[in-house]
Amino acid sequence: MSKHLVKIIVIVLQLFYCACNNWGWQDLESDHEPVLNVYALIVLDSTATSFVHVRQSLNLDESEYVRISHDTLWYGESPYDYIFKNTYLSSFMVDSAVVTISDGAHEVRFFPVRSTEEYMWYYPYAEYQIKESVIYLDTLHQFNPQPATEYFLKVIAPDGRCVNGSLVTPVVPQIQAVSIPDTLHLLRSFGVSWKALPDNYQLLRTITDYWVGNFKAVIEPGKTSWIAVPNDPSFFDSEDFACGMEICLTALDDNYYQYFIEKPLDDDFVSFLLGSAISGVSCGVEGGFGVFGAIATDRIYRIAVK
Repeated sequence: MSKHLVKIIVIVLQLFYCACNNWGWQDLESDHEPVLNVYALIVLDSTATSFVHVRQSLNLDESEYVRISHDTLWYGESPYDYIFKNTYLSSFMVDSAVVTISDGAHEVRFFPVRSTEEYMWYYPYAEYQIKESVIYLDTLHQFNPQPATEYFLKVIAPDGRCVNGSLVTPVVPQIQAVSIPDTLHLLRSFGVSWKALPDNYQLLRTITDYWVGNFKAVIEPGKTSWIAVPNDPSFFDSEDFACGMEICLTALDDNYYQYFIEKPLDDDFVSFLLGSAISGVSCGVEGGFGVFGAIATDRIYRIAVK
């Protein structure tokens, strides 16, 4: 499962890297003692797994990546038929930390798993780049998070620096699937309803294979329905347009909501995968920066037509 998740993360990073804007790991004006940046997510959803990023801030003269290997790949007989192959290791990475999540009675260890991003560059010379980083996963498959449960995070870096966190997981939302037609018409309003969650904000998304029909809305606690706005007819290229639509309703714990919804980030889940930071902000963690959050998702699938 861990290898599958890493592949998913790499794909998402490639697809959404352009949305990163000015997010980054350091916002410094002078040298300082490195500060741990911890980004941990508990997922109460069978299609994903919980994970933890452990990074650290850098001083002004430190590079984001350090080259750890160099090779030359030949693809022809000409003396110019070669590509440089370089592997880089993220300087932000903390790859030997002790990471645990517990419910107060049972503690589960999360272990580091290397993930890679691959790039091709053609200027100023042809280079095949491999950038390595680390994500901490429950590789032994012992962590089975439950809704409405308090969890505790502990991260101990090799040099003794420690970050602690806590949260209460949200209740799993329940979309009222029987109230939503099998086929939705994008030129008309359609509604989505669900069982009320009085204590948690929710994030509702409709996702298609095309730009049309994609919506995103923050749902306040206690609210039980949402109405989609009809699409503009000019968005459609053909009269017989049809596609699949995924309707996702995600409940958010308080830490997740405060960090990603109340703060000016463009894409909440992608920023978790990137390990991106709001400089100097902590939600649910002590001893460093970052966030310890939890989400729970229900989803249904429908056909969407013009």
